[in-house]
Amino acid sequence: MKIKTAVIYNEVEELKYLVVDGDWTRFQGIYINSSEDTDELSELIYDEYGRYRVEFTDLQGFAAAIRDGALVVQCGFLP
Repeated sequence: MKIKTAVIYNEVEELKYLVVDGDWTRFQGIYINSSEDTDELSELIYDEYGRYRVEFTDLQGFAAAIRDGALVVQCGFLP
């Protein structure tokens, strides 16, 4: 079975949800712009122009991934 991670992406004023392949638990509690160790997460979420590389899902898709056994993490972006 392929590991998936359901991510709560907190942009302070808005929560977004995405489901990605692989184990993203290393990003639990990581917020872009909060330290110098956020480059990897930033490169996964944003392209070089600041556009999203990922596709967000609605809450139903997020919940379905969890029911199917996805790992869950919360991370985000601090302006």
